[in-house]
Amino acid sequence: MTIQGLIEKGNFPLAEIVCKEWIQSEPYNLAAWEELAHILEMCGANRLASRSRSENKIIQSNDLCKVSIEGAPAYLLSKAWGFGFFSDVFCVLGHLLLADITGRIPVVHWGRNSLFSDGMDANAFELFFEPVSTVTLNTLADLNLPVFPPKWSGEKKLLVEEHQKWEGLNSKMGGIYFFERAESLVVCDYNITPKDVQFWIPSHHLLFGLDTVILYRKLIAEYLRPKAEFVADADTFWKASEMNPKRTVAVHFRGSDKIQEVPNFVRDRIYQEFFHYINGYLNSGKFENVYLMTDDTRALAEFQQFFGLQLIAREAMRSSNDKGIHYLNRGSNAGREVLVDALCALRCGAFVGNGLSNPSRFIATAKDWEGNSQLLGLDLTFDYNQLLFGSSEELMGER
Repeated sequence: MTIQGLIEKGNFPLAEIVCKEWIQSEPYNLAAWEELAHILEMCGANRLASRSRSENKIIQSNDLCKVSIEGAPAYLLSKAWGFGFFSDVFCVLGHLLLADITGRIPVVHWGRNSLFSDGMDANAFELFFEPVSTVTLNTLADLNLPVFPPKWSGEKKLLVEEHQKWEGLNSKMGGIYFFERAESLVVCDYNITPKDVQFWIPSHHLLFGLDTVILYRKLIAEYLRPKAEFVADADTFWKASEMNPKRTVAVHFRGSDKIQEVPNFVRDRIYQEFFHYINGYLNSGKFENVYLMTDDTRALAEFQQFFGLQLIAREAMRSSNDKGIHYLNRGSNAGREVLVDALCALRCGAFVGNGLSNPSRFIATAKDWEGNSQLLGLDLTFDYNQLLFGSSEELMGER
């Protein structure tokens, strides 16, 4: 479907993605900038549209993205995406970056729709991480602020989860809708990653012009502060192991439901590819052990057979079929397991993971591995997820 066709259908987020990809491949194409300006206008970002059209380049002034509310703070509420742990974490980082460049105070709240909530009204995000601000969801609900999108207007509506997220008015709200909003509060409940927002970072911002991986790394360092108990769990594990994590290769092998996303998946072939890269590190003489994090009992058995006493893994709930562990083991314990696993992996000196898997991508981007990191297969860190906003038919055809 053409960009114009997407606009006519009201699918502005997908039209924006196609335009950004067009501009990135042809940065001086005036038609691409004109299409982007049109989309911005349709989403209410008229100042951004004007600059895009007149200068054929991204805005160079932060105030063009920011709201203009005299004498009052503005907020961005980030609600749970409701999928895997690090899928939700990446979504939070996208919302936080959006709050930063639009001058809003961020508030993160994972409600009952989070797979890592214990079914209580408590903020599940703060079961794992320190809060990103002093403001809470209940504070915002009590303030009764003007809110965008309007589906959140009304008494206690902010407390509702999965409210018209997928269908209906104000559903599938991409990042482009949230620029230049005059409302004191905007609510993000859909998947928006740092990659989605990166295109719009103003030139004088400290994060402008960074490589995508470094952008993620800086956002992780700035905003994600794991609770002390999880850091202590990782410390305890490595002390008890009597292994040197700096001489250990961390490996994340995502099995269970992830294999359904890999075209022409052949389990034995994937094992051999992992073993090849891991052995490359072991044979270098710099590393002597393997730390495995996996959600799959079959994978654990294969790695144990291949690496023997060189292999170490934490005790954790794992799946023996193609059902994702976060669906079998919902609640805070599932979040604890994957977060501590990741913290343990980040102590290691090298890493091998799967580019299609969010835990792997988190570990690969969270620190500078000094060249000792390898993601196998397609690395989604650098791609826009068009499937979130349209069918496969809409993704085909000329611009």
